Amino acid sequence: MQTALGEEDFALARNAAIELQKLEDDVALKEAYSRLDRALGDAGVTDTDRVGTYVYNRIYHGIDGELSNEIKNDVVAYLMKLPQNIGLVNLKKKLTPEQKLNLKDIVDTKQLILKQAIEPIESIIHDFAVEILKSVQSVFIADNDAEVKRIRKELSVAVNAMIETGAEDPESMEILQFHLNKIKDMGKITTPIEGVVFDYDGHTYKFTGNFAPLNQILGLFKYGRKNKPLATESITNNSKVLTEVEGKRIALLPGGFKPPHAGHYELAKHLASLPDIDEVIVIIGKNARFDEDDKISIGAEQSKNLWDLYTQKDGNIQVRIQTGKTPVADVYDLIADPKEFSEGDTVILGKSDKDVDDTRFERAQSYAERNNPGVNVEEKIMPAFGGAGMGGTSLRNLIADDKKDTFLSKLPKHLNKADQEEVWEIVSPQSNEILNRLIDKQVDEVSTMGSGAVQGSGNGFGPPNTYNVYSRSKTRKPKIQRAKRQRRR
Repeated sequence: MQTALGEEDFALARNAAIELQKLEDDVALKEAYSRLDRALGDAGVTDTDRVGTYVYNRIYHGIDGELSNEIKNDVVAYLMKLPQNIGLVNLKKKLTPEQKLNLKDIVDTKQLILKQAIEPIESIIHDFAVEILKSVQSVFIADNDAEVKRIRKELSVAVNAMIETGAEDPESMEILQFHLNKIKDMGKITTPIEGVVFDYDGHTYKFTGNFAPLNQILGLFKYGRKNKPLATESITNNSKVLTEVEGKRIALLPGGFKPPHAGHYELAKHLASLPDIDEVIVIIGKNARFDEDDKISIGAEQSKNLWDLYTQKDGNIQVRIQTGKTPVADVYDLIADPKEFSEGDTVILGKSDKDVDDTRFERAQSYAERNNPGVNVEEKIMPAFGGAGMGGTSLRNLIADDKKDTFLSKLPKHLNKADQEEVWEIVSPQSNEILNRLIDKQVDEVSTMGSGAVQGSGNGFGPPNTYNVYSRSKTRKPKIQRAKRQRRR
């Protein structure tokens, strides 16, 4: 073939090696390590154990029913085809009639159980591979961007068509959902490259990105299960594309910020500087915070005044004071508010890599799907900004002890002398004395009301706050409509 093309102006590429670009930072790696440590800890294994031990423990602890440890071990050995497997017939001999029914349910869902057992590790590696392969170009494709758009289109058409006939084949819907959970959303399909193959320590490995689950869905659509297609329509039809609406991308940054320091500002500034983020909304907690000796307090208005001073030249950073129960509750309220976000919009929830274990927004995506369909939620983990000694309590202690110079050294570096003086006026002990007098006055008024001088109920504080943004909604799960994570309940 190469000889036949001798007079043409192109040739065949036989050894097409791709040099991967270095990741911008090690955040993706740190997140993968952190998730892996949690997964191993949950399964009761360490990084010196083998994958088989991890799978064994996951299945063993996941088996329901009142079975003895010996029988559980036999069941897991059978499912994993281990050397100590005694076989299904001998296993049944040990069981009561009721336990046999339990075993039948387990055997009938054997493949799903095995998939679920390894899923946490598989998901961690997959997400890391997606980051590695982000926007990698193929030397075999003339227009990589056009090819990415084409495969996104094919996927959306396939998913829509399969959903239409989904009730006829619930098992295929399970497979579809499994692969959609891997892809998460269409925006993460950024390359037509299937994966990268590499050698390490004498072994050959392959990292695959979102092309792999995408290809599984397209294969399921075209050929179905057991050679029975799920739909008869062509892949080239003009069905609605799932990502037809591309809206704004807004980052939400909730916190106490009493007071906001350089680390807080640099985090907001970094988010605002990213090319894929249109605006950052800082949400300040409304409750005041005190120093260790209760000499001074920093309130929401003081915090907002500081944020306004820090961001006076940052047009895409907006600052608000919490209106709901907590700053985190405000985030959920904003996600569900159709006036704030509509179909196609994306909410980015930023947090430091020191807070990768923070689960406050773990259910934000499913919450959006139930309350404001079409709104996407992404968590963006970034390196921690600022140095040591940047905690709110330590800064309030500096203010209370009148250590002005040390406190000012913790502020954003772009502030000039006049700005720094204005910050100190806002937070200094002198200004807090005025605030404390106002607080004392309010306390006196409340005490008077509580003693019966004013008719009303009890102590005037109302019922305790029982709001819980993590409580599971009884709302019925929506049908599969987008390639986004839906956690199994």
